[in-house]
Amino acid sequence: MMSNSQRSISFTVGLMGAILFMMMLSPFLPELLFSSAPLLYAFSYIFLFVLFQNGYKYLFIRRMTPTASALMNTIPIQRPIYNRLYYYGILLLLALKNLRTLDFSLSFIAQLLIAVLVVELLLWYGGKSLQAELTQAAIIIRGFDPRIDIPFNTSIYNHPGVYYYSDFLHYTLEGDQLILTLHHDRGRLLLRTSLDMQRQLMGLFQTKGVPLKGK
Repeated sequence: MMSNSQRSISFTVGLMGAILFMMMLSPFLPELLFSSAPLLYAFSYIFLFVLFQNGYKYLFIRRMTPTASALMNTIPIQRPIYNRLYYYGILLLLALKNLRTLDFSLSFIAQLLIAVLVVELLLWYGGKSLQAELTQAAIIIRGFDPRIDIPFNTSIYNHPGVYYYSDFLHYTLEGDQLILTLHHDRGRLLLRTSLDMQRQLMGLFQTKGVPLKGK
């Protein structure tokens, strides 16, 4: 899995990548954009940050992925409300100036709606893109993660990465959900399963030394 230092690097790559890209792009953008669409211009930094952060994570996971064929594939369970908090919190901060002055012009409303549409498309695509691959060596979560991953929050929840079986303290099965808890309160993975898959998983985890919680 990605350590906190690696997550800090991905955060730095996302931040610096967005800033440098906008600095290089700014001379080619019309001056009117800065004054007529300040909300979208500021929000574009967030969009680019997520793209650059995901680019780094993709390269990291590709380099760290062990050479082992997949035994089964499943889907990480997302938290759509939690995933939206950062985006809409940032949008609210960016819109505070307009809210203070009660500037609800057509341009401001249009910018806000476009930003919300972009957020929802990112979250929708992320929900379709993220996949969990179980191999003999590790569990690999890969795909586009639309979340703004800030390393100050050390808890992991279905973050893309390579998770070796030794990383897990125990697992739990609740209905169609597989819950894998990481050592040292680092977080957990929540994966969608079927009854047939659960039988295979119990055998796999037994051979890898990952106990069922309470056993």
